[in-house]
Amino acid sequence: TMERENQLLVQVEEHGLVDKLVLKELDYVPKPKRAEDIVIKVEASTITLKDCMIRRGKWYEMQKLPFVPGSDFVGTIHSMGYKAAVKSPWKVGDKVAAVVPSGGNAKYITLPYHGVIRVPQDADSVAALCVTSTYFPARDALNKGRKRNAPFTNANILVIGGN
Repeated sequence: TMERENQLLVQVEEHGLVDKLVLKELDYVPKPKRAEDIVIKVEASTITLKDCMIRRGKWYEMQKLPFVPGSDFVGTIHSMGYKAAVKSPWKVGDKVAAVVPSGGNAKYITLPYHGVIRVPQDADSVAALCVTSTYFPARDALNKGRKRNAPFTNANILVIGGN
């Protein structure tokens, strides 16, 4: 049997515990909203402490209700807006990963093409997700240090914790 093409997502409609999560099935697949957008079919996504705290209404940066949790994901490019198809290094079928404010716990997610990184095609999506969910915060911390003109040449960098 062929897989039915539709959008599935987990949505938080009101703050609270896990019982406030709603599984929704929509009878369409999202299309790129803007010319630089890509639509990615999600293969693996996270549920982080941040997602849980936002769902409970207890995080310093809140998402507007309703929202789809999931900040880290790995997936395959399903479709592309015109600019994304012409100007980006991506093509339909490429495996990519990203960190987003929300939306990863859906079957499809739409975002600008410059917000993703390449994942090797033969990489296991769950393993790639584990690496990227640790890699992105470390990379962001290093980039913030670099923005403050902190030279890393001959520097010792201590990494505490893997996530």
